[in-house]
Amino acid sequence: DTGAQTNSLHAINIQEKEVDGEKFVEFQTQDFAGKTFTFIEKVVKKSIVKSTSGSSEKRYVVKMNLLLGNRQITTNVNLNDRSLLKHNFLIGRNLLIGDYIVDVSQSRLLGGNK
Repeated sequence: DTGAQTNSLHAINIQEKEVDGEKFVEFQTQDFAGKTFTFIEKVVKKSIVKSTSGSSEKRYVVKMNLLLGNRQITTNVNLNDRSLLKHNFLIGRNLLIGDYIVDVSQSRLLGGNK
């Protein structure tokens, strides 16, 4: 589903921190196997995002490196508790436009875990 405009990463225990006058967030996320990872990332902005339920909420946006197939991309990612959703990470259409085609009849064409 590429209905979302922006990328969204499952994040919990989000805590804002200030380092040398700059805002950072510390948060935890999990991979497909449930292993927990802790990140500290600089806050790019706080953004108002409309959720799938239609409500608007304010989310932290951080810049992260993603690996799509063999291509590394640096892009903005908003942080959201996605624990009740099927996927921990949602790739937004803004990232896909111009470079990728989504074939809904196929899956895992870039590789990865099943």
